[in-house]
Amino acid sequence: MTTTGIRYMAAFGFGFLAATLVLRYLFDYTAAQAIGTGVFAGLMSMGSTYISLRRQRRKEDGDAEAEA
Repeated sequence: MTTTGIRYMAAFGFGFLAATLVLRYLFDYTAAQAIGTGVFAGLMSMGSTYISLRRQRRKEDGDAEAEA
């Protein structure tokens, strides 16, 4: 997957998290619980995206070295 594709997936993930936060707040959950859940999920999403990008970069570097 390209870096652009990963960025779109991350943006979609954050949009989904924002919608989840709004729905939780509207349906009488405490705001603190909703914010805490959103922050945790956002951090997990960013971590996952970062790891995916690192793996992709390492793979591309390995492929470039193999061709040389």
